[in-house]
Amino acid sequence: MNKAMPGKLKDIRIVLIALLAVAALAAGADILYHSGLEWRLRTARVDARLSSLEREAGKLLIRAENEISKTGDPQSLFRNQLCRDALKKGITLLVYHEGRVVYWSDNSIAFPLIYSKGFVEHKPVFYSNGWFVPIHHEFPGYSLLALIKVYRQYPIVNDILISGFPETFPLPEQTLITFDPDESPYHVNGSENEFHFGLLFPERKPNTIFIVIPILMWLALFFLLIRTVVLASERLERKTGMPIGMPAAFGALVIIYLIILLTGLPPSVTATELFSPFHWSAGWLMPTIGHALLLGLLILSATRIAFRSGRFNEPWTGKGLLRPLVPGLFLALGIILFLAAEAFFRDLVLNSSVSFEAFRILDMTFMSLAGLIAMLMMLTVPVLLFMRAIRMMREWPWRECLTVIGVTALLLPLACLLFTRCNFLSVAWVVVMLAGVILWQRKSYSEVTLMILFSLVTGMYATTLILRYSDLKEERNMKVMAVSLANDNDMVAEGMLIDMWPALEDDTVLAGLVRREVIMAADINAVYRYLEDGYFYGYWENYDLNIVICRNDSPLSLGSAGTEAENCFDWFANRIRNEGDTITRTGFYFMRNRTGRAWYMANLFYEVSPGVTNGLFIELVSHIETYLAGYPELLLDATHQRFPKLRDISYAKYNNGELVLRSGEYPYDTEIEPGQTEREEYRFVETPDFKHLYYSLGDMTLAISTPRVMTLDSIITFAYLFIVLLIYVFILLTLFTRHPRELLKIETFRRRLQLSFAGVLTVVFIIVIAGALVLSTKQFSNNHIRLIREKAMSLSIELEHKLFTEETLEEGWQTRDYPTLNHLLVKFSNVFFTDINLYSPSGNLLATSRPEVFTRKLEGSMINPVAYGVLTSPGKEEYIGVENIGNLRYLSAYLPFYNEDNKLLAYLNIPYFTMQNLLAEETSNLIVTLINFALLFLLLMMWVSVFLSDRITSPLKMLQQAMASVVYGKRNEHISYSSRDEVGELVRQFNRMTDELDESANKLARTEREMAWREMARQIAHEIKNPLTPMKLNVQQLFKSWNDQVPDFDTRMKSFTDNQIEYIDNLSNIATAFSYFARLPGADPAEVDVIAQLKTTLAMFSHSENTYITLNAGNISKAFIIADREHLNSIFFNLLKNAVQAIPSGRKGEIRIEIIPDDDKLKIKFMDNGAGIPDELIPKIFTPNFTTKSSGMGLGLSIVKRYVESAGGKIWFETEHDKGTVFTVEFPLLNVVRS
Repeated sequence: MNKAMPGKLKDIRIVLIALLAVAALAAGADILYHSGLEWRLRTARVDARLSSLEREAGKLLIRAENEISKTGDPQSLFRNQLCRDALKKGITLLVYHEGRVVYWSDNSIAFPLIYSKGFVEHKPVFYSNGWFVPIHHEFPGYSLLALIKVYRQYPIVNDILISGFPETFPLPEQTLITFDPDESPYHVNGSENEFHFGLLFPERKPNTIFIVIPILMWLALFFLLIRTVVLASERLERKTGMPIGMPAAFGALVIIYLIILLTGLPPSVTATELFSPFHWSAGWLMPTIGHALLLGLLILSATRIAFRSGRFNEPWTGKGLLRPLVPGLFLALGIILFLAAEAFFRDLVLNSSVSFEAFRILDMTFMSLAGLIAMLMMLTVPVLLFMRAIRMMREWPWRECLTVIGVTALLLPLACLLFTRCNFLSVAWVVVMLAGVILWQRKSYSEVTLMILFSLVTGMYATTLILRYSDLKEERNMKVMAVSLANDNDMVAEGMLIDMWPALEDDTVLAGLVRREVIMAADINAVYRYLEDGYFYGYWENYDLNIVICRNDSPLSLGSAGTEAENCFDWFANRIRNEGDTITRTGFYFMRNRTGRAWYMANLFYEVSPGVTNGLFIELVSHIETYLAGYPELLLDATHQRFPKLRDISYAKYNNGELVLRSGEYPYDTEIEPGQTEREEYRFVETPDFKHLYYSLGDMTLAISTPRVMTLDSIITFAYLFIVLLIYVFILLTLFTRHPRELLKIETFRRRLQLSFAGVLTVVFIIVIAGALVLSTKQFSNNHIRLIREKAMSLSIELEHKLFTEETLEEGWQTRDYPTLNHLLVKFSNVFFTDINLYSPSGNLLATSRPEVFTRKLEGSMINPVAYGVLTSPGKEEYIGVENIGNLRYLSAYLPFYNEDNKLLAYLNIPYFTMQNLLAEETSNLIVTLINFALLFLLLMMWVSVFLSDRITSPLKMLQQAMASVVYGKRNEHISYSSRDEVGELVRQFNRMTDELDESANKLARTEREMAWREMARQIAHEIKNPLTPMKLNVQQLFKSWNDQVPDFDTRMKSFTDNQIEYIDNLSNIATAFSYFARLPGADPAEVDVIAQLKTTLAMFSHSENTYITLNAGNISKAFIIADREHLNSIFFNLLKNAVQAIPSGRKGEIRIEIIPDDDKLKIKFMDNGAGIPDELIPKIFTPNFTTKSSGMGLGLSIVKRYVESAGGKIWFETEHDKGTVFTVEFPLLNVVRS
């Protein structure tokens, strides 16, 4: 048995052992992953981390004590490194002097301002938005407290405010905290080794980093399983000698996938996002994208088995119906699988939650890449089947090959009509790929050429498919969005109303303001301001607030026309009954008024006296422009967000053709065009830059607008897909090629030059792009800093007009226009579109335009300690830094505010909440632009590198061709090159060398001619001398006979005469032969068809007795070389004549002629079954005057050799005693025409 043979028993045993070992390891890793081992390890790490933080907190408290003891001023801590060190470690330091806080290292929590020992040290305590482990330290006059945050617990849940353990503790996001030791076995004890809290890990284990281990194990098992099937099929086919290995392998792969479908995948695999049906599902056959990947791998593996099968690697020589049937089946299967792949990809793009629009690169995820790879694997299989079919027909005549392809291709339109949807793209892809494979096979193009063609064609095909069906998916989503937006309900507002109602209903202050015998205008204004200040602020700035206060028996004035309702209560009750829908758990109603705006109403009744009731009717109507007016996203609960991702989407509502509501950046007209109000329910309209959906619902029309996909977006998508395709196909080639290292060889100077150009330009461009990204991001940040500085200065100037004369702002400041300082800040906040805070000189919050941030305990009421430390330092008048609330990072500016006496009144703070979104949007847009530009530039660089390398190497290629065309002994033409560069110098030297070579050739030719004639003279002398000796003896004998008068002199005279005539004839033949050799005609090279000349020569031997001559040219109909036509005929005639004469008598002669194209050479073999050439005669075979025959001068083969070499060819022979001789003639090949 051959040790190198694939699929041998030893290999199968090794793979089976590895398979069992990996299966055991994978199962063990899966069991361990889903056991409690990881949770115990994580609990131990959390415990160790908390113990370390407790020790660090103790050290920080000692440092604080030393600093206070040294300076005597606790405020010096604000300017100390201690604050930053504490923040880095996630520890909050508080210093209390005489029971009041005088230092704080963090203002993100609402800690107690008055010290109270209402906690147990080392036991978690809750402050504002989290749980903390307190560490306490006392020294004379001061109480020091360190708070270690162990758990975040925000009153609002959204993408910014995420409750859970901080990053200090490496725990999954879903992990909860418990203070009941019996509720969890995972206890955290800290440095005191006493129970602090327990960890409640999620019941369904989330994916952690450790899941990589079992997944890699299962993946290795999957590939080993495929390898086992391949080896087993090869061994089965070799052992039985029957073609059953490949069908058995296919069946085994099908069984593997069915087992996966029926039994399911291991828990660690199904837990991944890849195998989640949430993203996409196509029924039981492909329930997830992960299953599509596995199916693609199995199909690709089956194709590889067929691709490497020797049975289908050779030219197909089947007879009868089998001849066209087998290649046709491969082609048909390829077409069917292509249609299946297209249907899969169409469904994946249209019905999945995954984005494939590569120009939106930040929306692309791992799932996008996984789906794309699954599609590519399924599209690769048809190409491989096409390659196999065309390779099987590579020696067939063109007409027969094209007939099989054409008949099979009819399956494509038939399948499109009966089973699936097709379009021009589908047909074009199949036609182009088939044409490419045919040219690859027939013209002997490289695999790299086919790889680039596949990448180009599939890239364009996939780009068109992705954009087309992504557009359809977007239209479908827009319809769903239209139905939802057509509903006037504001989910954010309704969520806030639900939270607000209990406090509003039980508000005793409000009841006191409304429960009055006589309601005056001032009372109504007081209630309005109270509601506006206490309830309807922030997000409610998007609404108009209207209130009505009336008694149960009073009329209600309606509008400006002077009409009125008899009873106020009855009018509102009827309106609510007819138009209102109750909002759950509240006294608010959503009013169905068909205006296209959100409209809410509530009524509150307060008994004034028996039989007398005052009613408060609250009405909220949304503005025509919906915006958040700087309202930070962090204050919106995730459950209240109706459309959390309305990026690039604008919409508007029209009632009876008039605009009543709009949102987004698109500039909608105030009146809709008459053509847009047609009764068609859904109608899409495209403008140069936008796509609009008009949704008609009675008198209401909803318009939704989104930017169109532009041509540049299509180009960018193609560029991404092309790069992915090139990488994918290169990996595929390394797997399918028997010698993958050959693909990495870069043997030509041109290729090295291309790679050098592309590499250098790419590196330089990446450096430039990275630098541009860093500088632009920094520029964006500087612009925001400049903007916030300008806002702060402008706001400071405006505040001076209102507060410049004040002595203090800490004692309930108010004016006639502004009942509180908060009202003043809200007014300026709306003007400057930014939030405003004022802090007292001691750091306490005085007023804010956004009280929700503080009332909901999202941030503490003290000033940022770093800013406070900077502003209290001498000569510092400004601080701008980055702060954060949860995951929201934002710029915040601080500057002192003085009165006219230059007394510090407050610290003005502008938290630029919207900066995060603006900066993130600008940065992301920049990143997308740069990445897209970089990709297009890389493709351009590829083209430029190819172009430049061609331009640079074209003179070298010209020089190479000129050198290759140099023929010794002939006149060689000069190269024409005008540039005076290095190549020009090479050309001049080459021209000089050819001149010298011609001169040397002439001299050598003269010398050789002289030597040849000397040798020829010697040969002639020898040949003439040989018959002269017997002639002389004959003359002497005749003379003697005549002297002796012998009786039979006449007879002897006749014999003498006959002999002398024969000798003279021999001498004449010798002279004639050498005369012919001396005057052999010079070559007249031209384009000659070798096959035609051979057939002409063969006709001369058609009547050879007892000899059978055959010509085998395969599928080659014509083979052209450059040679002299007469010389070529002489070559073929002499070789055939020698072959015929070499056949021993009594043996049936067989002479075979084969024509073999080999790259740029053409080999012609003359094979006979003669007696062969003895070893001692082999060196003399091409020597003039040598012959193995009894007649002739032995000049034929020397003339053949001379003619072959004059045509730039070579001749050699191989011989075997009594079996025959093979003469091989090789010529430079010009062109081959196949039938």
